[in-house]
Parts: sequence; C-alpha cells; structure tokens
Amino acid sequence: MLKNTEYNKFIKSIKERIQAIQIKVAVIVNKELLLLYWELGERIVEKQKLTAWGRSLFFQISKALKTAFPGVKGFYEQNLKYMHQWYLFWKEGPVIGKQLVGQIPWEDTGGVGNFYQFF
Repeated sequence: MLKNTEYNKFIKSIKERIQAIQIKVAVIVNKELLLLYWELGERIVEKQKLTAWGRSLFFQISKALKTAFPGVKGFYEQNLKYMHQWYLFWKEGPVIGKQLVGQIPWEDTGGVGNFYQFF
C-alpha cells in the first residue's frame, strides 16, 4: 500500500488533470457554440436579403430546431433574434476569434514595453 502522503499527491495530481481537461472542454464547447450562433445569425441575415421572409422567420426556425433537437435548449425565437442582431452589429467589426491583444494598435501605445507600464 502507498504511504498516505504519496497517495494524496497522486490523487491530487489526477484531480488537477481532470479539472484542467474540464476547463479545456468547456472553453472549446463555448467557442463552438459562439461560432454556431454567429453562423446562424449570418445565415438568417443572408436569407432575409434574398427572400421575402419577414419577422415570422424567427418563429418558424425556432419551431423547426426545437422539433429536430428536443433536448437542446437555446433555439428560442428571442435567442434567434439575438443571434441576428449580434451578427448585424459585429459583421463589420473585429474578426471573430481574434484575441483582444491582437487588436491593440501597438504603435499608439509606444510598443509592447510601454504597454506593460499600465499593469
């Protein structure tokens, strides 16, 4: 049998690894959901441009998705409207997925060295 301290360290390392993977999985899932919501907003906007579908489109899409995926939450009519609005608001803005630090105009801050003086 392992000594208590050795065993406790072993179990602690396993727990830390499991927690690290849980966080990693949650981040990946959230990223993919955001990409899905962005795409849904984009597709709705494009479909509305090309067709005469009106505001009832959100209700119809919501109904179809809830029927196809009964255990999945989030495809409510209001959420689809939010996806639509989110896409319209940000489509001309920063690239989705680009880290905030990559969007900083470094020339305006005097370079990376001067930027860190604020922290």
